[in-house]
Amino acid sequence: MYGLDRYIYINENSLSRDLCDEIINKFEEQENKGPGSTFGGIQPKIKDTTDYDIEINNPKWSRIREALIAELINNIEIYTSKLDTPMYHSQPADIKDINRIPKKYNFKELNEYGLFFETILVQKYKSNQGRYVYHNDFSSESDKKRYRVLTYIYYLNDVDEGGETQFWDNYKIKPQKGKLVLFPASWTYPHSGLMPISHDKYIITGWIYANNGR
Repeated sequence: MYGLDRYIYINENSLSRDLCDEIINKFEEQENKGPGSTFGGIQPKIKDTTDYDIEINNPKWSRIREALIAELINNIEIYTSKLDTPMYHSQPADIKDINRIPKKYNFKELNEYGLFFETILVQKYKSNQGRYVYHNDFSSESDKKRYRVLTYIYYLNDVDEGGETQFWDNYKIKPQKGKLVLFPASWTYPHSGLMPISHDKYIITGWIYANNGR
């Protein structure tokens, strides 16, 4: 048997501290951010965050978006190269072949890729308020012929107390500036965003999709 952490990948120093600070500053200056939502809409008792979805065609974010995607691809290559388990080998070929995603690609031509990124969501959890209760990230969108494969979280600042990402077996990941976490977007990985106490918490999160419509 494998523990949940078998499939949780952590890079402690994925993003530079300067880039993290730049993203936080741009987020705070962004006008069209708003309350975080779930599949059920805005429900602050479930998810209490302020979110901004980095717009595909926003030139102010293009350099940052490209840097985040390139870094994700590099880390997913490392993550998948270290997996040698029956669960991993049972996955479709597209899931295992991350090299098929170009470092820079045209978001208007997503159907050409077996795996792709779309949502890049910046989130703020206010100290002593923000949280996201237990949930899992699996989603299958039949109309778009795609489903989520992996969840990623970039932590943009240090939180000394609180704010951990907690998995169902009480495995916790502390928010530290520049850290990247990857894990399966699956019902087997329920997790929560605990309330930060000492500081506001800033993260970037999103999903890698498998494309069945190719």
